[in-house]
Amino acid sequence: MKSSTISTAVVVALGLALQPAAAADKLRLGFMSSMSGPIGSLGAEQRRGLDLALEELGGKIGGMEVDVLVGDDQGVPKAAVDAASQLIFKDKVDIITGVIASPALIGASKTFIDSGRIVVSANAGPSNFAGKDCQPNFFFTGFQNDQGDEAVGSYFNEHGFKKVFFIGFDNQAGYDHINGAKRTYKGAIAGEAHTPLTQLEYSAEIAQIRAAKPDAVFAFYVASPAVAFVKQYSQAGLIKDIPLFSFALVDPMSAKAQGQAAFGVKVAAPYFPAIDTPQNKKFVATFEKKYGRVPSFYAADQYDAIMLIDSAVKAVHGKVSDTAAMRAALLKADFKSLRGKFSFNVNHFPIQDYYIATAVPAKTGVDFKIDGVLKDGKDAYYHECKMAQ
Repeated sequence: MKSSTISTAVVVALGLALQPAAAADKLRLGFMSSMSGPIGSLGAEQRRGLDLALEELGGKIGGMEVDVLVGDDQGVPKAAVDAASQLIFKDKVDIITGVIASPALIGASKTFIDSGRIVVSANAGPSNFAGKDCQPNFFFTGFQNDQGDEAVGSYFNEHGFKKVFFIGFDNQAGYDHINGAKRTYKGAIAGEAHTPLTQLEYSAEIAQIRAAKPDAVFAFYVASPAVAFVKQYSQAGLIKDIPLFSFALVDPMSAKAQGQAAFGVKVAAPYFPAIDTPQNKKFVATFEKKYGRVPSFYAADQYDAIMLIDSAVKAVHGKVSDTAAMRAALLKADFKSLRGKFSFNVNHFPIQDYYIATAVPAKTGVDFKIDGVLKDGKDAYYHECKMAQ
């Protein structure tokens, strides 16, 4: 296996073939993720999951040697278009995976769709591609953005929270995650705020929360913004009286920088290191030995994406240019997910369990105590998806 990092310049020339052009015995895998910018740490974590999966597979996917071509979408639409164009038109990748940011997937979607490439998103799950804009060549091993948050909304109801304040990014992911929690929550909304991806100072929003006097706060931030928000929320003294909930506000990467402020925050996700499956125990042990901490779901979902692709390439005997056969093989999800049971809904999003967990201290920084589970979660949009399989 070899890996090369590419620029994000657009390379589109007249007459370039849209179909994959890899040799029959080698797979060209495009890995597009946010490797720089405000959420660059998440792209790096995805890459760790990819690397561990390839190590376990002996550097091959479906028995084929692999070249990994990397595109940095920076988490924003324009850079995503450039990175997708580079991977498809210049590098002629056979299949694309990665994709942390929903704005990046939305921005590059036309390029992907027009090319006919299969995309296995290991994180981004915007609502439009779960419903009426579902795509036959898009598969998702992470989650639909809203789903885990719906579990948080239900938790609010079950535990007597009557007045909740909602805050998050001013982008599609922020809207989806907040709307997911609001969809199942039956109490009063104390207030709502949306902030830019690049914002790292939240004194005005924290003052707004204090004035609203909610029973709890739901916040969707990741990477550097998550670190900043949690620390400032704690420094303002709100954490003592107003519990903090989220989908991904605290994870094994952000917790070290968040320090004591991270402990006690409740988060929802389809994956935690404590999930008791043989595959996950092995993965966690390997990851912890290599990186000195437990893995986040960003790494785990990318690991699963590679194992899914491996199962499909095996099923089609390396004929990855047979897109219909690859789609059928991917839809079967014939692989051992770290999460245990895993299947695709009609819109190619997972049907899976979602957990609520509390961040607690651990030798490696942070661990998560599972408090509850929503079984066999399906997203709210799949009824709108009418694509033929």
